[in-house]
Amino acid sequence: MLYGGEGKPVPLSVDPTLLVKALDPELKRNTLFDLQIDGGAERGCLAMVKDAQLDPLRDHLVHVDLIRISEDQMIDVHVPLVITGRAEGVKLGGVMQQVFRKLPVLARADSIPAKIEVDCTTWQLNDIFRVSDLELPPGVTLQLEDKQTLASVIAGKEEEEEVVEAAEGEEGAEAEEGAEAEDGDKKAEDGDKKAE
Repeated sequence: MLYGGEGKPVPLSVDPTLLVKALDPELKRNTLFDLQIDGGAERGCLAMVKDAQLDPLRDHLVHVDLIRISEDQMIDVHVPLVITGRAEGVKLGGVMQQVFRKLPVLARADSIPAKIEVDCTTWQLNDIFRVSDLELPPGVTLQLEDKQTLASVIAGKEEEEEVVEAAEGEEGAEAEEGAEAEDGDKKAEDGDKKAE
């Protein structure tokens, strides 16, 4: 089916192979393409894939909804967030935790980015990367709050175990020092009694 714009809904029969070929390999469903319609009052328009259903067994396209789009139209889409490089915190034993794999953005139909890349090489252990830290392409607006976490470098199990062991070692040292102090006080008391 074809929806949207000023036209009425139009039932369509689409060749799945031709549709897949029309999609940009990077933009995928966010591809803006020229749709030609045989018969009827409407001969063609710019369109995008709105929704698609696949056969779960054969992985074949069984149904698709298309929407009419104009090049300068602002639309809501999801764009992949790609984190590149290896964070310094990961080299030290931390773990990269990516909260969002795709980002909800508002962009012109003809200016939708294929992906949004972030270089993480300078991220340290416990660093948090938020929406406010992201540099977006011109004309693209992220549909999330500035304080929203997108990714972070968290302590790995080995790091956590080292911290726990260090804390236990400090507590043991304090306990040992306390015992030695008590033993010293007791000896001092015994010496005072003998002196009396």
